[in-house]
Amino acid sequence: MFTSISIKNFRSCSDVHIEDIPSMMVLMGRNGAGKTNVLKAIDWVCAAASKAVPSMPYKLTPEEALQISLSFDIDGLSYVYWVEHCQLFSPSSPSTKAVEVIFKETLSLKNKDGDLHSLFVRDGEKLTLYKTGEITQLLNISVDGSAMVTIKSLLPDIDYHRQISDKIIERFAAVRYYPLNNYEDAESNLLIYGRDYNKALLSDFAKERSDLQTVYKIIRLHDELPEKFGELRSLLGPNGLGLLSEISLSARDFGTEASDKKISITDENTFIFLSFAPFGHDQGFGFGDLSFGTKRIISLFTSMLYDHSVVCLIEQPEDGIHQGLLDKIIPLLKAYATYSQFIFTTHSPAVLNRVEPDEVYLVSMEAGATHVRHLSDQEISAAENYMRNDGPLAEFLESIEED
Repeated sequence: MFTSISIKNFRSCSDVHIEDIPSMMVLMGRNGAGKTNVLKAIDWVCAAASKAVPSMPYKLTPEEALQISLSFDIDGLSYVYWVEHCQLFSPSSPSTKAVEVIFKETLSLKNKDGDLHSLFVRDGEKLTLYKTGEITQLLNISVDGSAMVTIKSLLPDIDYHRQISDKIIERFAAVRYYPLNNYEDAESNLLIYGRDYNKALLSDFAKERSDLQTVYKIIRLHDELPEKFGELRSLLGPNGLGLLSEISLSARDFGTEASDKKISITDENTFIFLSFAPFGHDQGFGFGDLSFGTKRIISLFTSMLYDHSVVCLIEQPEDGIHQGLLDKIIPLLKAYATYSQFIFTTHSPAVLNRVEPDEVYLVSMEAGATHVRHLSDQEISAAENYMRNDGPLAEFLESIEED
């Protein structure tokens, strides 16, 4: 679970500090305030630590370099990961490539008193490993990849730093960002060819972070993880959200009439039928033929189960979704927050009225820069009193925004 984050020079987040992040965190603010940029900053730092660093815009000075510090807990221990990254560009240079890449990283262990003890320090291509305050090893690494990925590739399984890096990479790879619109046209057909499924699955196995299309994830859950597939059907079915009456999946060999054939990732001579029957419909539809809101919910819960998401970054869960359904979704996410963390943006009173005052963070734009603040203890107390005597939380929060 993430406990705090500091962001400098990432889009509109010139100097943002968020402390005491709960298991469910709601970012509330007007359009353009920078809520999405906070989610993207978290997604960027997790990708930077667990795989190749995503591309960033060129900068002119080192003072403009992106800096992110992320605090988190794993197995009862507290860590702080800090990264500084920048591609410098000189307008006078004839080359369009960066003239210098700044890449610095530090991983520290935080003790109960809040003191930090470095586990590694990376400066460009130099990586220094520490244990109990003493230097244990010096490594030369590529400027392109993260220190933890380098440690994972160079050091043996029994190495202290390798074991820590493996755990953090696994955790960061399970951080998932769910933007508003992330559905590919390839998902729209009722018919999926086995060879396409096999190719996508084999490609996905080679990646640290899964980016399989939703329909492929559902096929794999059905084929290899039937308990998870059953959980998905239960969540979306009549006894759960009441979104779907059925998810139907079957496969056949090319040119035969045989049905109910077991799906196998090694069998390319199959075509797979996957259909979704919305509640109240007898007919099944392809994924792409469903409504925007229905696709969003199916994708979200499928990814949560398939990716073992430990942190879910969700853009406006209310978009395309009926308020009555939101009244079911938010409590369901709260139930899953016992072992996953949810950080999402919202404008919806229906969402805000389903969370607690201490889960709300206000996002504002001042002088072109994003600012994020938690409700003060006094505001939380006033909100709880307002909810007992006057009205819902959204009305109280609206009055704070107006002030």
